[in-house]
Amino acid sequence: MAGRAELVAFGRAVRQVREEQGLSVEAVAAAAGIAYGELDAIEAGHLDPGSLGVLHLATALGVSGTTLLLSMEEIERGAGGEA
Repeated sequence: MAGRAELVAFGRAVRQVREEQGLSVEAVAAAAGIAYGELDAIEAGHLDPGSLGVLHLATALGVSGTTLLLSMEEIERGAGGEA
């Protein structure tokens, strides 16, 4: 995940899954072992969580890393991006 569009799509996917699970930013950040501000920046597409961060976030959200990345790809396709 290097490009801005990918970071934005990933952040939207994290937010979407978090909201679908009924979880707060605080709860997910704590479960993922990151600060509230870091999760806020990830959801806004301003911070690349890295590969381990993706796995920690997925675990905190109760989904697999694959599920989280597939959600990102769906968001990209819906925004006119290529997956």
